[in-house]
Amino acid sequence: MWVAPNVISFLGLAALVITTFPLFLYCPTATEEVPCWFYINCITGLFIIQTLDGLDGLHARRTGSGSPVGAIVDSACDIIAFGIGVTSVPVAMQLGTSPEWMFYYHLLCFCIDYAMYWKNCFLDVLYYDLFESNEYLAMMMTIHAVSAMFGPAAWSTQVFSTDLEARIIVLALILVAYIFTVFEATVFIFKQRDKGNNAGIRGSSHLRTACPLLIYMMLALATKGASAHQTYPTLYYLMFGLAHAKITIVLRVADATKSKMPLIDTSMLGPAMLLLSSFLDVGGFGPRGVQHFGPTGKL
Repeated sequence: MWVAPNVISFLGLAALVITTFPLFLYCPTATEEVPCWFYINCITGLFIIQTLDGLDGLHARRTGSGSPVGAIVDSACDIIAFGIGVTSVPVAMQLGTSPEWMFYYHLLCFCIDYAMYWKNCFLDVLYYDLFESNEYLAMMMTIHAVSAMFGPAAWSTQVFSTDLEARIIVLALILVAYIFTVFEATVFIFKQRDKGNNAGIRGSSHLRTACPLLIYMMLALATKGASAHQTYPTLYYLMFGLAHAKITIVLRVADATKSKMPLIDTSMLGPAMLLLSSFLDVGGFGPRGVQHFGPTGKL
């Protein structure tokens, strides 16, 4: 039976969504401990999407059904999967106990994904970095495997006879690698500007293509103290992960179609509304999501 390559891509993404949903549902604050099969489910979903992501391209070339639209669909599924997988990692490590680390981990993860596609916009050939999506998925599976075998409490173990927890050391190494990758991509892009290479996106300068990411980062920093972030961090990061996925997909489409990159995207509406509700008295909540109580202690 003949199957369209895009169907394979969507099946991989669907498998990841189905297998990670229980973890997000039962760990809204990223501090809960769940049975090991939750993490095994996540490993299964990550493995399936990693495998099908490799098969869809092979199938398209074998059947001669490859197309530019198929390439965009494949990239879109990868981008969305990255956003979901990134959020599952701190849940597996119970990183909700360290909200600052959790916040900057997500911020850098989303930046690096955008930076990789941003970099490819100014290349006329396919370029592979040392760490690509498959390497990141393998890292996510490893973290889930540790949580499945030893429990998420293993990440709070103090190592090297210090007060540093294992998860903090692992995250610090990840963040250093991410910062280096983002810096390297930024330097590369501005070197291309000096050479006059703007082949990727017609009518969009190097800085213009970075503006959606900068706006996204400012919204994330501005809503960091919102009640939604403090009460349901998993849902908060899922929302920002999907918003990041949307602007990255728009960048990918603009690159493929050689069209102008828009500055504002509708995916920013959710974070913007969250920002508005944090500073205005909306629904009984005042600035920064603090409820107002009357003299009697009642709303």
